Amino acid sequence: MGQLIREKKSYVMRTHRDFDDFKSLTIFIAWTKTSSDDGATLFMPYSYNSSKSKNKMIPLCAKEGEIFDFDSFGLHAGNISVKKPRSTSWIKYGNPINLATIQNGTSTIDSFNTKIS
Repeated sequence: MGQLIREKKSYVMRTHRDFDDFKSLTIFIAWTKTSSDDGATLFMPYSYNSSKSKNKMIPLCAKEGEIFDFDSFGLHAGNISVKKPRSTSWIKYGNPINLATIQNGTSTIDSFNTKIS
């Protein structure tokens, strides 16, 4: 995922949670330096159980090649402060059948239970 300098905000720039799976783990790999000035994702600690958390958003900064994980059910947002582009990868582990895959039609319980011959 690259983050480029742009004027228009997408919905991921607003504070949100990822509702696709309630029990998942997201692995974040920084291919380039990621700081508060380079578009680091903003995260609100201890926001898993409440949307009314009083904590402030913190940038998830990383050095080039650094890897960390976080629970994207916690409140987070894109960072509009981008002085130069960054390059990152997100790998998400969770259930193959979840709210998002059922809603968008890419997964059903029947297709998951189909045996491969």
